[in-house]
Amino acid sequence: MMKNKQIFKTTIFIITVLTFLNAGTKDIYKQVRENQSLMNDVYRHLITNYVDDINLDVFTKMSINNMLYDLDP
Repeated sequence: MMKNKQIFKTTIFIITVLTFLNAGTKDIYKQVRENQSLMNDVYRHLITNYVDDINLDVFTKMSINNMLYDLDP
């Protein structure tokens, strides 16, 4: 009986820890989705409203390089 109680407590503890770890991960992916949506809006706005044509490959690489440059100390 005591062994079953210990197994039950251990199982509940593991489920609780995994739930909290998973909740933090979901928040990160939610932020990524929201920020990606913002980037898509910027692309859409530039493509439809910018006077000149935009080379999307060059623009994307430039954007990534600038983001990485800003992160690098």
